[in-house]
Amino acid sequence: MLSCLDGSAQAGAVRADPDAVLRRAREPVLLDEWQEVPEVLGAVKRAVDADPHPGRFLLTGSLRAQLDQPMWPATGRVVSLRMYGLTEREVGGLTSTTGPSFIDKLSTADAAAIDLPAEVPDIAGYLEAGIDDILGDADLLGRFFDTFAMCQLRPEVALAKRPPYLSHLRDRNGRHEIDLLANFGRRGVVAIEFKAKSAPAAADAAHLYWLREQLGDKFLAGAVIHAGPSPYQLAERVVAVPLCAAWA
Repeated sequence: MLSCLDGSAQAGAVRADPDAVLRRAREPVLLDEWQEVPEVLGAVKRAVDADPHPGRFLLTGSLRAQLDQPMWPATGRVVSLRMYGLTEREVGGLTSTTGPSFIDKLSTADAAAIDLPAEVPDIAGYLEAGIDDILGDADLLGRFFDTFAMCQLRPEVALAKRPPYLSHLRDRNGRHEIDLLANFGRRGVVAIEFKAKSAPAAADAAHLYWLREQLGDKFLAGAVIHAGPSPYQLAERVVAVPLCAAWA
């Protein structure tokens, strides 16, 4: 059963007698926007105390204030989970996680190995996908993609305690900075830079060239992620790759 509590009718019924509403509901019960009727937490507590088997209630909402209070009614009764929005792979129905990841493909340093989705977006397409102001700010684009890769690109890779380990790199003097570094351990590293343009040139990969010189053979590949339509080779072990390749 689904009960969306941001609607006045359902919220009013639950607010009037939350225990009765939960007793009549067919389980499992999804209480969406539960924070609109906080009284429902007390009813959930009483229901779980009476019958503690798991999976009876799913509480979803956009507010964390109540969750951060140590004495809220669901202590010991509700498990908190962070939910993420759909990734572009999921939106496009590309749910399979078999085969090499995007980072693995980059590690080949071969532009020809980079797959693109069936429809390659232009700037307007990226805007429709929700990638808005970041396209005009290279630094913001880098921070976005850092978070995107860490949390959504391939969760089974990014969240596992095994390579590649993802991080940000800045040298001691602050003269060189790499937006995203994928460390494969003894195998080496893949370095990624972000440029808010559609056709980055060789000069846009200056920090990648510096890191390549520092690491030698441990530098597997560098990539400049951009908003253009095509992948292409920039230099030895350095490629330019469209952002959309991340969800191909």
